[in-house]
Amino acid sequence: MIPATGMEVAVIETEGGRKQRLPVQAWADDGHPMVVGDKGLVRADSCGHLSSLQCNGDGLYPVAAAVPGGGWFTRVEDTVRAITRIAPVVAWVMRTDGTVTAVTRDSNGDLVDIEGHQLVDCLYHPDETVTEHPKSVPTQGLSAVQGEA
Repeated sequence: MIPATGMEVAVIETEGGRKQRLPVQAWADDGHPMVVGDKGLVRADSCGHLSSLQCNGDGLYPVAAAVPGGGWFTRVEDTVRAITRIAPVVAWVMRTDGTVTAVTRDSNGDLVDIEGHQLVDCLYHPDETVTEHPKSVPTQGLSAVQGEA
């Protein structure tokens, strides 16, 4: 049995079509979600039809680790204020669901997670030779650069 992170809920459809959201307490050795039922810790499907698993709360999994930025930079192009700002990646944050996200500083000096940041134009390392506009490097999920951080 593997302890759960507390971020997942099992959506159970009971007889009569009612949906119930039960926090996942652990994972069985075969990967099945375990919830608290009438008889203690039970497989989620024993409480009704397991229709889905969802992330609980704000949708962010807990931070598992953070490592230094390693020389990476973000470029922010604010077309409204007509400015371009280069900011170093302060750290790479790894969450318990396996996602990796760059953290940088905004124009106020506050730390910000670039995931979903609308003004981040690109993410690059100064050792790269950029011959075209570097927008091809994704900032959402950072799947193309996870192994290089």
